[in-house]
Amino acid sequence: MKRVAAFLIALFCAAAAASADERTEQIDRLLELSGLSRQLAEISTFASHQIQTYGSSLEPQAYRELESSIARAFDSSRLTAAAKQHYLDHYDERRLRAWTETLSSPLAKRMLALESQPGKDDDFDQAMAYARRHDDAPAMQHRRDLLKRLDGASKASELALDSQMAVLRSVLIASNSTLTDNKRLNAKTLEDAVTQTRDQMESALLTVADATYLYTYREISDNDLEQYVGYYESDTGRWAMNLAQSAIKAALAEATTFVERDAAW
Repeated sequence: MKRVAAFLIALFCAAAAASADERTEQIDRLLELSGLSRQLAEISTFASHQIQTYGSSLEPQAYRELESSIARAFDSSRLTAAAKQHYLDHYDERRLRAWTETLSSPLAKRMLALESQPGKDDDFDQAMAYARRHDDAPAMQHRRDLLKRLDGASKASELALDSQMAVLRSVLIASNSTLTDNKRLNAKTLEDAVTQTRDQMESALLTVADATYLYTYREISDNDLEQYVGYYESDTGRWAMNLAQSAIKAALAEATTFVERDAAW
């Protein structure tokens, strides 16, 4: 009897391990397919670039400490692990499979390929010029409305702003900790600076997002764009975007907590 019980326990453990592996594989595929893995890597790169702006304003030792703290906190593998854990904690097989199938459709794959294309040096100027050329074109208003719906449903601009602000706040906290007591900002002043920066960035982001969307999807028909927006506005799409947003926020919160602890904030 004991041998049977032991066999059943071993079988159950093996099945549970296989189930966990399947969940991880499904989540890995979705993160890659949706572009979320790329977004997390871009956050890590953005953090690295932000550190470099302090190179000339800090003492060498202070700069090395800042660089080390931010690099560890926003390491892409660390961010990805935190996001994956959030997906595992909120795992819904039916919805996850449904959204993966949606993103695997020919139209979604075409659109995601456009969105993930590496930027060229002159892309920003090209996008802004394209948007200016179509500022007063009545025919473009419907397209702009579609793109605003896409941005809202996919939470793209919101996530970009949240990510950038989390990085900037962490860099400010870390750099503030390297200052002498008489130069260090208190908590309220620091948070006020973060809020003011967010307001400024949000205004600029709206203009950039409008131009970027118009330029990126310039060869996509209104019908295809309407269908693509519908993916994100569906029940499954809303679930997927809410989960993606909360996963990124969880990863950013973990990174910020790491920086605060490192800085003894």
